[in-house]
Amino acid sequence: MKIRLTYAMFAIALTAAQLSAATLVHYTFDTNGDGSGSDTLNAFTAAPDLTASAFTHSIENSPTFNVVHGGPSGTPSLAVGEGTTNWTSGSSLDLGKYFTFTVTTDPGYFTDLTELTFYSNRNADGPVNWTVRSSLDGFTADLASGNNGPGTDADMTTTLRTVTLGVSKVSGSVEFRIYGYNTASSTNGAFRIDDVLLSGTAPTTNLLINGDFETNVDGDPAVPDAWTYGAGGDNIGSTISVDTGSTGPGESAFTAGNQSVRLTDVDNDADGGQQFLRQDFADQSGQLEFSFDVYVDDDNPNNEQWNAQLRDGATIAFAYNIDYSSAEPFGQFTFRANGAGEDTIVLDTQTWYRIVTMVDVESNTFQGMVYDINGLVGTLDMLSFQNAAASLNNVRFIDGATSNNNSTVNFDNVSLSLVPTPAALPAGLVLLGALATRRRR
Repeated sequence: MKIRLTYAMFAIALTAAQLSAATLVHYTFDTNGDGSGSDTLNAFTAAPDLTASAFTHSIENSPTFNVVHGGPSGTPSLAVGEGTTNWTSGSSLDLGKYFTFTVTTDPGYFTDLTELTFYSNRNADGPVNWTVRSSLDGFTADLASGNNGPGTDADMTTTLRTVTLGVSKVSGSVEFRIYGYNTASSTNGAFRIDDVLLSGTAPTTNLLINGDFETNVDGDPAVPDAWTYGAGGDNIGSTISVDTGSTGPGESAFTAGNQSVRLTDVDNDADGGQQFLRQDFADQSGQLEFSFDVYVDDDNPNNEQWNAQLRDGATIAFAYNIDYSSAEPFGQFTFRANGAGEDTIVLDTQTWYRIVTMVDVESNTFQGMVYDINGLVGTLDMLSFQNAAASLNNVRFIDGATSNNNSTVNFDNVSLSLVPTPAALPAGLVLLGALATRRRR
């Protein structure tokens, strides 16, 4: 089978606590999912924006269904090899003999894969051992292996096989194979399997992990998962906390989560590239939508500035500056698009805003729209990048000022998504068209 991975996959180990797991694909082998329907090899459930192949195998004979005491899905379970000589009797797996299924995200969507579980057993002569591999590394490494039970139907009800995956930002097609080998006494045995369930996060267009700041590093309430804060032990000129509402506004007004991230300037050092909250992503060179929510908590007339930046490595492609100083009226701040030129809009402090930016990396241009919870507040001129960039690969929220005012700003719901480009339209028209037709989220 040809494997297609159209976008980058970050192999990042994530604990169950770091992911909000959902059912992506579930094979129950009957059409009702509870043992009362007709036999089927198709998935009983598949998440939106994701498709699943039929559950099949590489063994030469056709699969047969056997009524056994299955897992939670009920009685039907898939058995392959009954009365044949096709499973290997060797103690090492045969790379050509396996169960298989493939999941494919829709174009532009990504998903995190958390866990694969299934029930299995064998008849008295069936494969003693099982192993799971995937196309993510070309079926090279074992994701998990185990013993296939004592060869009795009762084993199917008691032993759940669990394969921890822990990979994020998977796009395109991924195939999983469950190998059976080491038949007990001959190769005439059957390998039975039931209730195959793939868990992970629902497919999303967001290239970033934990953009809503809802999970923390090892439970540390100060640091959000998947984000880097500061660097290398250097002096960090701001403090970070995950804000649940006890010290600040808490969650963004645009969503119903539990927390946002809160940054406070606490010393007089210039940023020096160190005072930041950062996340890297795979190089992107096409059309993108960059979105984040922002809340300025105070009004300090001492030339304070916070920046939201998209970068190519250490080079700033463009930035948004949050400026508040004696130049602004009390209770307001200036939100500034900063590329090769500038455009500004004056906004209120202690109010959540959503900034949505259409980015065209090929033409090195961007244009922003500003919303409050009631609708569109204003737009910012289309500008060229501050510095030319062939691709973008990291986002930073950074303290850009040199003074110390204990100024505070909250960010939430940070998203970077791919925007498909119609082949017939020039890049600039695509950007304008996307802005004109985009619906407020």
